[in-house]
Amino acid sequence: MTANEYQNSDLFWALRGGGGGTFGVVTSVTLQTFKDPPTIVSQVNITMDGKANESYWASVEKFQAYLPTLSDGGCSGYYYMLPNVTLGPQSAAVIIAAFYYANKTDKAHVDNLYRPLFASLSSIPGINVASVSVPVSSSTEAFRSAFDQKPPRDGGGVNILGSRLFSRKLLETPGGAANLTTALSKLDFKNLQPAIGHLVAGGQVAKNTHIQSALNPSWRKALVHLVISRDWSIDSTFAEQEKISTKLTAEEIPLLAAVEPDMGAYTNEADVNEPRFQQTFWGTNYNTLLRVKNRWDPRGLFFVRSGVGSEAWDKQGLCRV
Repeated sequence: MTANEYQNSDLFWALRGGGGGTFGVVTSVTLQTFKDPPTIVSQVNITMDGKANESYWASVEKFQAYLPTLSDGGCSGYYYMLPNVTLGPQSAAVIIAAFYYANKTDKAHVDNLYRPLFASLSSIPGINVASVSVPVSSSTEAFRSAFDQKPPRDGGGVNILGSRLFSRKLLETPGGAANLTTALSKLDFKNLQPAIGHLVAGGQVAKNTHIQSALNPSWRKALVHLVISRDWSIDSTFAEQEKISTKLTAEEIPLLAAVEPDMGAYTNEADVNEPRFQQTFWGTNYNTLLRVKNRWDPRGLFFVRSGVGSEAWDKQGLCRV
């Protein structure tokens, strides 16, 4: 069976953003590809000695308030906010950004783009800023160093996520970046534990409102997808795991959600225990998605936790409600 804009178009719509493991088994996909463009790779380090204080959070606020300008300049990528970095006797609070400028070759463009931000940060006591930008031949080359690394071999642990989307409008509104920063400052950060900002929306994502898909409509307004992770060791007791998981769901994610309640979250990197997953993950698209689900899978053969139609199952996914 084929699903596209002309055949089985409701299923095609649902498959584009409606969540995995829900509607059927896709055996082949046709994609449009594009030429891999030259890219400027850029790293920005914003640091202060000692644990996070007012100066650190002021720098986080200024940095996030400047993200719309960076986006307009062709920037995308990731930034890591680490307010608690302790290595031996040394401690620091850090913002590390790994940014990419696709289809850009002029390093001066990037340097000029940063200049107002760096000047603003230099006025904050105790804050140091360093950056480096390198043009490379393609986006593949730009990401090679990040994705060619081998995973650690220490046995690792277990990691759970929670996330929220934040709009361009929020960051451009007076006090918006401050409200987001205040919420972040109330979270509990272990040593070397980051909050990760993904500057992956805005730009063409915001312009593509004409594309009909089941994607959470909040993506078209979003500029930042912000993720926090919480972990435990493989030998943690069930009670210890439950305590960490419950705190994420009941305390920490609600702190972030309260900043912009109607924006929601990206389902693939969100809290699996999200209590309002229908609205949070799919917004106004959920009711239509559920109708498509019931049409194409009336017996509920395909099931995924916190996915479309999963409210018909218990929390463990073992029995129908």
